[in-house]
Amino acid sequence: MTVNDPFKTRVRARMSATGENYMTAARALRAIEAQGQLSASRLQAELAEVFRVAGWPVEVEPNPEAGGLRLYAGPATLQVGRAAQSHRARRGDEHPDDPSVFDLDSPLEVALWAPLTADVVDHLGRVAGIDGEILPSGLSALDLLKQVDTAVAAARARDLADTPTDDECMVCGDAYHSSALLPSTSSKEIMVCPCCVFDGDLLNPYPARLALHLDRTRDEDLALPAGWAAVGTLVACLAGPGFGDRLRRMWWDNGATFLPYTHWNTPSDMWIWLPPADLRPPVLAGFGCGARLGSIIAHFDHVHPNLRETYRALERDELVVEEYADDEPYTWLVPEETLERVWPAAVAFAIALTTQQRERPNHRDPWHVLYSFESVGDWLQALDSDLESFHVQEVLGTGIHLVRDLLDNDV
Repeated sequence: MTVNDPFKTRVRARMSATGENYMTAARALRAIEAQGQLSASRLQAELAEVFRVAGWPVEVEPNPEAGGLRLYAGPATLQVGRAAQSHRARRGDEHPDDPSVFDLDSPLEVALWAPLTADVVDHLGRVAGIDGEILPSGLSALDLLKQVDTAVAAARARDLADTPTDDECMVCGDAYHSSALLPSTSSKEIMVCPCCVFDGDLLNPYPARLALHLDRTRDEDLALPAGWAAVGTLVACLAGPGFGDRLRRMWWDNGATFLPYTHWNTPSDMWIWLPPADLRPPVLAGFGCGARLGSIIAHFDHVHPNLRETYRALERDELVVEEYADDEPYTWLVPEETLERVWPAAVAFAIALTTQQRERPNHRDPWHVLYSFESVGDWLQALDSDLESFHVQEVLGTGIHLVRDLLDNDV
């Protein structure tokens, strides 16, 4: 009898992770390894592909770090390395496929962090999120995706459940933890929830400061309220192309030497948390715990190809038939280019706040946001945007209603 056989150890790990019997797991593992998946570079590339197909925003780090290859998928960081440590790896930038440093017969190992900076949090009394969890070895890239999705969803649910509500939004008074409230104006003392950022009671918006807080909290907090992603999406949509480049210059000019996330230039890259699996609308069932906004919108367009036409019909009923019937027909309708630019923000608010509502069942629902876009004009001015406030508010009001009702009725 072979004791501590490495292959059998990997088979048993796969059995534990997938529920397969020994013969099925062994055949699958042999097929994987015969295809050369013991190459760390290949596994990194395959992981990047399966995460992209699943709708996650992905960024691949081409250079080795700490003896492994990293990729960033949504809020998760994965590192592909070798299970067997090498005494020859001294600098930390050795490639895990380098035979002069590592034993290439040793199995690959995938470690998981979420969020990017996992650290002890005072109000939790422990490390938040996931800190370097080693995933079961011998799994395909697709199986590893499922492991990551399950682990990230569980970690977010755990952090949300353990986070106390010790503060309240200074506009609406809803209860949150202080870490969930952010400054959106020139006053650092006015801390608000994601539903009140564009409320008419707030003056002097400060987009660069809010964007910095959103990026930093994303790096540090897996339990940030889901609605903040919609706020970031709207700011990026209002600002228009190149906003991320402008942010970098503004941050660096003020001593904040961080690089903005790509979603400030490309709002479709924004990570959107989705409701827990048992509360997720069927139209979103094909996704995991979250997805990039562009993937969600593409799926909506496929499942509901007439959604924008439905929006236009509602808009005509409201603007032409009712409120503005005495004006020249259609003069109040939103221009097509404005609709296309702001529509992603309407979808983001509907989905993100549906998630927030279902993750916070014991709190007031977040839909008072529909009456809290009065300061959009001030934001357009602060962002030097070419959009019209009336048109933006029309797309948001009608669009959020439309998508929210679609999610609520999707049974």
